[in-house]
Amino acid sequence: MRRGLLCCMFFGICIISLPFTTFCKEDEQFEKCKKAGYCGNQTIRFPFYTEDIPEFCGFRGFNLTCLNNQVLLLNISEDQYRITQIFYSNNSFRVSNVLSSRSGFCSLGKIRNLSLPSDHRFELDSTSNLTLLSNCTSDFARIFSRSKVGCDVGKNDTDSVLAMKTNDPGLNYANKECKTVAVAPVLDYTEESTNYLKLIRDGFDLKWVATDCRDCQDSGGYCGFEGGSVNKFKCFCKDRPHSRSCKNSKQPHCS
Repeated sequence: MRRGLLCCMFFGICIISLPFTTFCKEDEQFEKCKKAGYCGNQTIRFPFYTEDIPEFCGFRGFNLTCLNNQVLLLNISEDQYRITQIFYSNNSFRVSNVLSSRSGFCSLGKIRNLSLPSDHRFELDSTSNLTLLSNCTSDFARIFSRSKVGCDVGKNDTDSVLAMKTNDPGLNYANKECKTVAVAPVLDYTEESTNYLKLIRDGFDLKWVATDCRDCQDSGGYCGFEGGSVNKFKCFCKDRPHSRSCKNSKQPHCS
């Protein structure tokens, strides 16, 4: 009898001394959103999400595609852009049109004017422009051959893709001499810049417009949105979702 009592007491002490967190369950959305996402050397977090990150962990319309675990892609309208760097400190990121990285087949001639979403989730940030010209007359292409940036070696002048700065006097003739004219955003350049192909491939910066996440992050939470048709910001905390931050959150539900 005494031995049985001692065993029960010992077992009870062991149960009490187990870590408190053993019996505590963190909020499911908090658990899912705290897992960092990666694609190549890019860290993916709010407001972005991918196929491996639940949509409620990001901002609607900020879905990205990670190709072969290396290349991060964003669709804007019907065009695809590669994200080369994300600057979470100032809500901006650098992108380049995937067509600009392809060699041959005059892919630059397929680049169209940038059409940003009507909900203004993305905005151009400190950019300049280059004008891309294709399907030009042979005379025009020959005169401005120094501006050639695309097409296979050996193709004739009419297959050339030309790039010009917005203040180039040659643009006055472009609408008459070229069938296809598109404006390509690029990073700010100097008047001495002449490597137009590099400017196009280096891409340009976009700023995103989304709910500020800092209060939530600083309080130990993870930002996201309610699922379904409700597009309402939530701060996912250990105990449950809160409206702005986890400052008034309680300990996780324990049993």
